Amino acid sequence: MLSPIQSALIYALRQGPLGRRTLVSRLGIGESTVRTQLEKLRAAGYMSMAKAGTSLTAAGQELLQGQLRKISQVGPLQLSELALDRQNSAALIAEAQDSLSEVWRYRDLAVRAGASGALFLVRGPNYWHLSDDPRPLERHNPQDARLIEVRYMAKPGDGLVIAFSDHAAPAGLALWEILTAVITTNLPPARERS
Repeated sequence: MLSPIQSALIYALRQGPLGRRTLVSRLGIGESTVRTQLEKLRAAGYMSMAKAGTSLTAAGQELLQGQLRKISQVGPLQLSELALDRQNSAALIAEAQDSLSEVWRYRDLAVRAGASGALFLVRGPNYWHLSDDPRPLERHNPQDARLIEVRYMAKPGDGLVIAFSDHAAPAGLALWEILTAVITTNLPPARERS
């Protein structure tokens, strides 16, 4: 099972090789942590390291296309009405409506990882809404609803997870805590996996 940092590293390498310093900068975590996690992923056969940088192996690509395939558009989202803190990190998760039913659990994970809070939105047939409130988001937060509608090309049932913090790095790490938990919740039991 992947750790949140390992999930973030694999996702960061989806478009090609990157150097360790670039990964440190993108993820906002210490170089020793990145180096340790890269080595664990390399030892597991998910990554290879060369002068051009670290890249995913065939097994790493398979993991990306398997467990991480539902995650997209990871990055900051500048909200105004819904903002819980100065910085945030957001990700779209395909077919996540059922996964986001116990948001309290994911919110707790985010806070333990250093976030000040988290929001969970679901794309309904015609509009976005909070995962625990079926009313259209645009009724109470029209500016942010329009921004989300334009930025995320989502299908009904897709989810948007947003983690907040006073700094970007804790928001990003908290987001990956949530994403990893959502991913592992949706995996079939070990005996059913190939």
